[in-house]
Amino acid sequence: MVLASLWLCFFSQSLQAERVLQQLLRGAGGDYLVEGVDGNFYGTDTSSSNLFQFRPDGTFHLLARLVGLNAELTLADDGNIYGTTRTGGAGYGTVFQIAPGGQVFPFYFFSSTFPGPTALRKGLDGALYGVTGINSAFFINQPTSIFQITTNGAFTTLHGGTNPPPGFNSSPVQGRDGSLYGTAEFNVYTRTKASLIYKLSTGGAYQVLYRLTNGFISGGLIFGPDDSLYGTTGQYYPPRGAPATGTVFRITTNGLFHELFAFSQTNGSDPQARLLLAGDSYLYGSTTQGGISNSGTIFRITTNGNLTTLADLTYGNGPQAPLIEASDGNLYGTTSSGPGFPFGLGSIFRLVQRPLITALDGAGGAITLTWTSFTNGIYRIDYKASLSIPAWTTVIPRVTATDSTISITTNLPPAAQQYYRVTLLP
Repeated sequence: MVLASLWLCFFSQSLQAERVLQQLLRGAGGDYLVEGVDGNFYGTDTSSSNLFQFRPDGTFHLLARLVGLNAELTLADDGNIYGTTRTGGAGYGTVFQIAPGGQVFPFYFFSSTFPGPTALRKGLDGALYGVTGINSAFFINQPTSIFQITTNGAFTTLHGGTNPPPGFNSSPVQGRDGSLYGTAEFNVYTRTKASLIYKLSTGGAYQVLYRLTNGFISGGLIFGPDDSLYGTTGQYYPPRGAPATGTVFRITTNGLFHELFAFSQTNGSDPQARLLLAGDSYLYGSTTQGGISNSGTIFRITTNGNLTTLADLTYGNGPQAPLIEASDGNLYGTTSSGPGFPFGLGSIFRLVQRPLITALDGAGGAITLTWTSFTNGIYRIDYKASLSIPAWTTVIPRVTATDSTISITTNLPPAAQQYYRVTLLP
């Protein structure tokens, strides 16, 4: 029994840093997910204008169908989730609220002065920040603005103008200095896009920090653990016959720009989603193309530019919305339609740590296994007497974890040697 214990612990340690990609739901999703205070996930499917509620056990519930639904949702400090529509209300767009439990309420209606909100992001001060843009089906330039809205419904236009050359294409992120940082783009109709990164101070001063002359910033900016801004660039239209590429970059709040990593087809290409700063201080992201099946990848990158591919997607198109880190410690995301999926459909997936066996005890004739887990994770325990035996025998078909570790005792007949494994189930 000692031999089996040593073998299991050594084998599991080699897997500790690896993650398993689990497809939780197929046929929905493709856009943003956010975890609510009620333990449910909420998401958008803009291809069908659906707003839905989802649980990791696969339970899916349609909440509403909202005309002109934008993809991004954000959880506010009041416990409600907020989102936007490009149209709706008086035809110029709305802010809506999702209460814990899934009730959907109208919250704010936009006017013709600054129509077509695109998304909301929560600031460090608890207010919600967004931009207005284009709500025309024909992409005719409309007035654009940067605005603040509080959870009490107070709306303030922070910056605005009529038909400015760059159009704001992502909601801003708020820095520790109270300023807002965001992105805008030029050349909507040409094969080459140019982008800029701006700063809007608390006093309303608008400043261009950096301009990219070839390429576009894919999904907005985040702050890293070093208080610098991080983002990705994609290639709007790559040259004919050439693969899409893309980069990860860093820019300081005073405009010092540095390209950290350039993608190739083998490790992914064309990132379109915003990065995620996770609790382990790494940055996580995704690409929509490249990898082993050209369906995109999920990656981790350090602030020094060291990139690790965590998963290669083999179905649909890669994520176009950011990954989220849920309360169970796992990463969740969505894919959109693509190879293997009908148009307009996608999937919801989870990226989890493999279970790590930390103890195996055979005292008293019973076998006690202890391994790392996550709340509501479902596991199976198998064993076999020799590694030369091809098949494993199941001891416990399903056990649901209630914490970050789990211990299970089995009563197998005594044997000179047994090998055990723990498998995470979908």
